[in-house]
Amino acid sequence: MDRHLSGILIRSAHIPGVGASRVTTLSAHGYRTAKDVNGGVQHLYGFGPATTQRLLQWRAHCERSLRYNPRLSEDPKEVARIDALVKPESDALTATLAAGPEELERLRARIIAAREELQPRLEAAWSTFAVAKLKRRAA
Repeated sequence: MDRHLSGILIRSAHIPGVGASRVTTLSAHGYRTAKDVNGGVQHLYGFGPATTQRLLQWRAHCERSLRYNPRLSEDPKEVARIDALVKPESDALTATLAAGPEELERLRARIIAAREELQPRLEAAWSTFAVAKLKRRAA
């Protein structure tokens, strides 16, 4: 997307309300391509909410115009950068998943132990309830 937006020049676009003088102002402040356009445009002299909105809409239109072309080769540096960016989270998730069966077994053992501990109390409560029920009927 960055590569696509970097190739779309503001000076070549037909954006309502953005003529040559505004293009010059944008360029002087580092806004030369669709990739550069962001909400910061509104802080430039002569760029109110309406003009800023038109520029942001133009950028959104440029984003929507991206079409995947399998013949364009991938940038190996960009692929390596993304891999490096994703690797720590991927490694952490893989470790969590690998530890999952052991954690489930520990939880299973705790549940069984809790059930065994509660069983005598449950049986005693049931007996007390049954006796109370019989006494109530008898009364």
